[in-house]
Amino acid sequence: MHASKPEASVPNTAYFSNNDVLTDPLNRISSEFKISANLQKRTAFWFDIYTKYGSQEHIIHHSRYPWIVYKVIDVSPILNSGEHRWTKHHKAEKAVINSRKIVSAVLRRLANKKNYRILSKEEREYFNLLSQVKGSRHKVFKEAYNNVRIQLGQKDFFRSGLVSGARYLSAIEKEFADNNLPTDLSRLPFVESSFNIKAQSKVGASGVWQLMPSVGNYYLLINDHIDERNSPLKASLVAIELFKRNYRSLRSWPLTVTAYNHGATGVHRALRAAKATNLSSLINSGHRGSFRFASANFFSSFLAVLHAEKYNREIFQVDLSASIPPIKYHIIALQKPMRARSLLAQVGMSSDRLLEYNLDLNKALSSNALLPRGYRLILPADIRALLKKNITNSTDRFRDASLTLKVKTSG
Repeated sequence: MHASKPEASVPNTAYFSNNDVLTDPLNRISSEFKISANLQKRTAFWFDIYTKYGSQEHIIHHSRYPWIVYKVIDVSPILNSGEHRWTKHHKAEKAVINSRKIVSAVLRRLANKKNYRILSKEEREYFNLLSQVKGSRHKVFKEAYNNVRIQLGQKDFFRSGLVSGARYLSAIEKEFADNNLPTDLSRLPFVESSFNIKAQSKVGASGVWQLMPSVGNYYLLINDHIDERNSPLKASLVAIELFKRNYRSLRSWPLTVTAYNHGATGVHRALRAAKATNLSSLINSGHRGSFRFASANFFSSFLAVLHAEKYNREIFQVDLSASIPPIKYHIIALQKPMRARSLLAQVGMSSDRLLEYNLDLNKALSSNALLPRGYRLILPADIRALLKKNITNSTDRFRDASLTLKVKTSG
């Protein structure tokens, strides 16, 4: 089992700043995920996205070198005004678009200049920002002009995720430890969904681990009424299997984490195309094929949220999860099909409390769907005594079970 090093005695937090967190001063990060020198700037950018900039701040930056930030547009004065909601939205959107146009115009002028002896204030600012990029100035400025990107701050979403994730993290950590995987991997949902238990993407991914239907169907129960991808615990088992499989193929944690976003086959293909042997050399080779911004920055985003979560009390100066007790649970399996509301009566729980433990049953409870034989129900640990009689003497109803995956095969 991989484990973090013992934590050092906690110093006065005044002795280290937020950026010092990335050096892991209290040894809270496992050795597999210390930040390498060639990823420090990239990770620091994402660390600021998750801990410094809120959802009303738009960061205009270089997509190839994200840490080169041209301008930060704070639209909160617009959004907090007394105007109509849609009026505020359109004004904020226009302000961001106009700012991007201004940045692009400055970079285009730099790219078209024959010499750089006479520069405006903004031109000089961007000229200095881009001095860290090697190559002829004309090519550097042209590349910068073609790679202007806007990133929205995530601080608000990350703080919310710290609260919602507090209920599940210790249980998910245990599953990773039991499978001999680094427990730090359990923080990936902060990248995938900000640990939003209701997260659904436009392309069909669902749950805190953002599993696609094709992956979920291979391991979990998904139908019109039940979607086990929405159970943080059950979906974690799928993530564990993906990490195991990808690590066997790639033999590198930076590449394995990247494969969660890009797929192991895609990572292998990108490595071959770039003639690269590791993630850093792959990123530095430039974006090739489908390996673009999201894939190139996925591992650095993970390192950023990992450090931010481990040091969240020091960063935000408050324990956001103090009032959220970790989930303690017991698993039972249905021995025969049962209607959802009948199940509620059997276990003696309200629908709201049952949903806290079984988010995959949201639609099933509202439609009183028939739950299939073998369905695994997650219950509060303290309810086991109340069910003991049913489990022991009524084996036609329930049996004790565990959280394991049953891979579906064809034929």
